Amino acid sequence: MRRLLPTLLLASLAACGGGDPAQAGYDALGSGDYEAAATAFTKALSGTQGAQRTDLTLQLCQALAHSDAAACVAKMKELDAATELRVQDYNVVVSELKSARAYVPATDVLKLATAAFPGDEKLVALIQVVGDAAKNAGDDDALNALKGLGYVGND
Repeated sequence: MRRLLPTLLLASLAACGGGDPAQAGYDALGSGDYEAAATAFTKALSGTQGAQRTDLTLQLCQALAHSDAAACVAKMKELDAATELRVQDYNVVVSELKSARAYVPATDVLKLATAAFPGDEKLVALIQVVGDAAKNAGDDDALNALKGLGYVGND
């Protein structure tokens, strides 16, 4: 029994430290621990390529929306320039930024989205949602930024 206890202890410690950083990021994001999620997704990005890298970077952006909105926008600009994103990808990140009350950064991502998908109905609706939230929050900077995207309601 004396030899078994240290062996079990070492085995359990090894199991705790050897987890998948991407899964840790998903778990942290789901629980609202945005800083831990950002750290885990950053670690998970090491050595990844292609679609997996795009997916992990989008997850990182969702976490950064709540902890570092400027970094979120910078990552979205990198993705926008390097890959073909879907309307849904922009929508998720803008929605996270809106949820974090980061209306100007949300508008910055909306500008990327509308340049990639001009006139898309989902984006037009999202502009209204972000604009209404910014208006309710009294965020004049965001409202001014949204003017160029066709927000109506910023009178």
